[in-house]
Amino acid sequence: MNNLKIHICLILAAFLLVFLVFTCGHVYSNSPPRQLDDALVGPASEENPIFHYILKNPVTDKEWVKVGQNTYIDPCGQLFIYNPSTGEIENAGETTKAGEYTYDADGNILRRLVNIKNADGKTQGYLEFSGYVYNFDGKLIEYTRMSKDAGGSVIERCAYMNFIYDTNGQLISYSRNDTDADGRRLAFYEFNLDKSGRYKSYTKISYNKSGNIQKISNYENIIYDSSGKRAGYRRIERDARWNILKIYEYTDYQYVDEKITGFQETEKTPGGEILSRKTISTDPS
Repeated sequence: MNNLKIHICLILAAFLLVFLVFTCGHVYSNSPPRQLDDALVGPASEENPIFHYILKNPVTDKEWVKVGQNTYIDPCGQLFIYNPSTGEIENAGETTKAGEYTYDADGNILRRLVNIKNADGKTQGYLEFSGYVYNFDGKLIEYTRMSKDAGGSVIERCAYMNFIYDTNGQLISYSRNDTDADGRRLAFYEFNLDKSGRYKSYTKISYNKSGNIQKISNYENIIYDSSGKRAGYRRIERDARWNILKIYEYTDYQYVDEKITGFQETEKTPGGEILSRKTISTDPS
């Protein structure tokens, strides 16, 4: 970015900052708004304007990026955080970009943009990570991952939340909520991790198009071999009322070059009676 553009960016950002503080602190002097917009995390646009709760003409310039609730990055890479308790907007300093990542002044990740390319090297979509929130110990407690097509339209949104750490600061559990581009819930997950950060067990709740629970899957007894590769687990399929429908056990995993080539699947009744047992081969390529 050349010096002229930096100078212009700083003037515009400073002007907007003063205007927003004036608006929030005076128009809403008795009760500042809880948020400045309901825009989605990501770049501003005509379809995703920011600051529209307080500005007659909201910001639609894609150089402005919303990276979390009441948290924004301006075209110059300055980080702004709105405090709904006081109605003030703080300039939290410059952000730093390094490859796919954007960091705040403390080195915390604010945003990550991954360009997904096909075999010909053409962009076929993006993964955008944003909405990062950290606790007082600097531990991550939530963020959002969005899958986008090549034009930047959202396909799916995954919100990671409820991060829980043990007394040693090791992450032991978290949740994930998946929605489609229109905000309809697709699935909800609850993950539990072992001391090595590997999945110990997790539950997936799947929803139908009406937003009702369709089925529930419990993945438990996940075990690993001495080299850390998955060696087996059990999957319990349940209906919407949590009644067990079937039980599946997966064992005898085979690997070639760290890739799974086969395993054994045992299907059981809710009472544990074996219905079938078969060996499944997979293509490691």
